[in-house]
Formats: sequence, C-alpha cells, structure tokens
Amino acid sequence: MSASGRAASTAPNGRTLLVRVCVATFRRPALLRKTLDSVAAQRFSRCAAPDLGVIIVDNDAAQEGRAVVAAARASSPWPMDYLVEASPGISHARNRLVAAAAGADYIAMIDDDEAADETWLDALLATALEKRADAVLGPVEPVFDVQPAEWMRPFFLRRRHATGTRVTADDFRTGNVLLATRALRGIDGPFDPAFALTGGEDSFLGRRLEAAGAAFYWSDEAVVREACPEERTRVSWILRRRFRSAGTLTAIRLRMMGRGAAVPMVLYRTAGALALGSAQIAGSVLGGRRRLLAGLANLASGAGNLAGLAGFTRREYDRRGDA
Repeated sequence: MSASGRAASTAPNGRTLLVRVCVATFRRPALLRKTLDSVAAQRFSRCAAPDLGVIIVDNDAAQEGRAVVAAARASSPWPMDYLVEASPGISHARNRLVAAAAGADYIAMIDDDEAADETWLDALLATALEKRADAVLGPVEPVFDVQPAEWMRPFFLRRRHATGTRVTADDFRTGNVLLATRALRGIDGPFDPAFALTGGEDSFLGRRLEAAGAAFYWSDEAVVREACPEERTRVSWILRRRFRSAGTLTAIRLRMMGRGAAVPMVLYRTAGALALGSAQIAGSVLGGRRRLLAGLANLASGAGNLAGLAGFTRREYDRRGDA
C-alpha cells in the first residue's frame, strides 16, 4: 500500500498500469449498453486509477453493437474501441480482444449480459496487486426477470470464497476475471477455436494456465450481475446446461489428460452421477421437486459425460451469443 492507503497502480518501472476491459458481444444491444454504462461508472479507492480503456469486439457481421458503443462512448470517461470479428464463435471474438489489448498489463473480461458494481475493477486490481496474482476471479450474481420457484433456487447458486483465497481452475471463467497478460505468454490462442461454438473455451484456458503454474485468487467484492431472462429459470434450461457443461468438461479432460487416462475417470464419474441421480429421483416422493430436479440434473450430467466421450457436445453458441 502507498502512504495514502491505496495500492499503487504502477508497473515495476513506475509507470501507470495499463488495464483494458474486454467485452465480446453478439446481438444484445440493450444488455451491452448496461454493461458499458457499468464500466463507465467504475471508481477507484483501494487502488490509484490505472490507464484504463475499453475494447468491444462484435461477433456479428451486421454490427448491431456499433451504434450502442458510439452512444456509450459519448458519456464514458474511458476510451472505447469497437472492433468486428466476422469468424463466428466466442473463441474467435475473445482472441481478437486479447490481440487488441496487446501491451496492457491486465485484461478484465466481462460478458455482454452482465453489469459491474462501481468498485468491481478496483477490487479485482487490488487483489491482483496484493497477491501478485496471474488471475483474479469474482462472483457473478443472477438478476432474474422472473423469480424462480423457491425449490429451484439452489440450482442458481455459485460457489464463493473469502477475498484473497487462492482458487483453482474450477472457478475460472471469463464472465468476471482480471488476467495478467504475462500469464498468457506462450499460451496458443489463447482461447482454443475447437470450443468456439460449444462454449468451454474459458474453462479450457483456465486449466491450461493452471497447468503452466498460474496462480488464481478470489475477490468477493468484485461483483458483476448477470441478466437471467425467464427462459433460464425453466427446468429444461437447467438440464440442458448441465448436459452441455458435463460434455464440455469431458472434452477438456480428454484434451488435457489424453484418452487413455481420461476415459476411466469419466466413466467412473458417470456411473456415480447416474446412480446418485436415480436414487434422488426414487426418493423424490418424500423429498419433493427439489430432489427430483437434483436427480434429473445428475442424470443430465451423466449423459453429458457420455456425449463428451463420443465427441458430441451441445452447440451452445447458437448465434444469440449465449456462450
């Protein structure tokens, strides 16, 4: 900390740190405006303000986001750059962001359906500087258009940690992360195009970074809030999400471990998920709808594991940008 009690946002040579907020977008103009307005409202108290800029990559050849960025730029204290990536898929958009942020010390990533609290970036950067972290993750809280039934609420809870906790790649995602660009050196891509249309490119990157020795930390004050439309509170969406997530994680394990090592582990986990799911469904007569949904979710995970082994994962990036 400096004498003022604030972490100095400076590089080792004394210059002000360069931080770029990176947003990939696809046909979400209203939500994108909320994202950009929240970035424009960032304030710094724990850290001195960095040299901050915002980069938006539109993964839409029709450039639906261009007018939104132009309007947001007019009222933003930070410069905003708008780029178009015509190659479809979230990996391509995020790789374009990383390339555009070349020279920055840190890249902060936020999704185009999220809005950041005013102290979001301050909290991420303070933890990064204190811990000398390669990446800092923060919580993503859902904001529902329609409140889900009480028995469904546990399925929207995400794991949280105390600020400063060292976490693993299991918590890594690009919906709320500050990445030290030094950690990306030597990582091809860094987002693998093989996951461009299925999702999971961020999880795969997290595991590659962890394998390379990168240190991840948590900042619980660095909150972003994710818009959750009514369709995401339906049982069908929860089960599709579980199926896709399990299939993608299996694909990642195959890539990281090799088929010979990954298949026995995946089959073991699949058997456990199917057995537990079946037991939960059988017990739902007494346990109610929450237990029934838990059982169905475990069956979906087991099925997703098998789909991943077979080389099939649900196409999640469905041209609405739901990656």
